[in-house]
Amino acid sequence: MVTDPYILFLDEPTSGLGATDTLVVMKALHAVARTQRSIVSVIHQPRYQVFMLFHDIHLLYPGGYDVFFGKASLAEAYFNALGFFVPSGENPADYFLDLISGTIAHPTTADFVADDLCHMWQT
Repeated sequence: MVTDPYILFLDEPTSGLGATDTLVVMKALHAVARTQRSIVSVIHQPRYQVFMLFHDIHLLYPGGYDVFFGKASLAEAYFNALGFFVPSGENPADYFLDLISGTIAHPTTADFVADDLCHMWQT
């Protein structure tokens, strides 16, 4: 950050940190983003407070296929429109990861497989 870049690419900046330290780091990055800088980061299993700091998210299926790309605040509505509803009290980020990994069945489509999420995004 010494050269005052317009964009930062960060590969797992919170790797090895506990939940509290991760939140501190992500709040600091959020503050940097408010100074007209873009932050592109890979982060795994963010807790709810961290997830809510994101402006945009890109959710990928294994192999790099798109499942969702857009405003983090719109992700839940997108999955709701597909028939998936985050259970009350559950972290949406955890739910999305479980959905993408195939551990959540579609409530009305018996032959649904997680790979279908990629095709749903394309349409």
